[in-house]
Amino acid sequence: MSPVHTTAMSPVYTTAMLPFYTTTMSPVYSTVMSPVHTSAMSAVQTTSISPVHTTVMSPVHTTAMSLVYTTVMLPVNILELCCPSILQAMLPVYTTTMSPVYTTVMSPVYTLVMSSVYTTAMLPVYTTAMSPLYTTAILNVFTTAMLHVYTTALSPVFTTAMFPVFTTAMSQ
Repeated sequence: MSPVHTTAMSPVYTTAMLPFYTTTMSPVYSTVMSPVHTSAMSAVQTTSISPVHTTVMSPVHTTAMSLVYTTVMLPVNILELCCPSILQAMLPVYTTTMSPVYTTVMSPVYTLVMSSVYTTAMLPVYTTAMSPLYTTAILNVFTTAMLHVYTTALSPVFTTAMFPVFTTAMSQ
């Protein structure tokens, strides 16, 4: 297969597929897909995702993470700054102290709190806001623009260039 790909497929990609992607597909992505992603996704980010992050995720991070940083990380950092000699002994501290902290404190926080956040807040956003967007906007673009491109431009390339190569190369 390697010689077939090297000798047969390489010229096809260079002479047929590359110009096609450069002249046809690239403008389609630039003029059609990019604006859809920019305008549609930006609207979702502004109206749906952003408020969730601000009202739900931010307080969780502020209250839960702040507690951990204040009670655990801050004393460790102060200790590091005040006593540089402790730096040599920090690895065992992180291994014996921080590891249990992450296992016993942070893991349950992320498991219980974040799971609840995603279930109650993020999931509805993705279901109600993102899903219709992908269904109506992105799918519409693929149906109207991309299908036309594939039918009118890409199909002839495959039929006239790629198919004979596969037929002659694979039959040998």
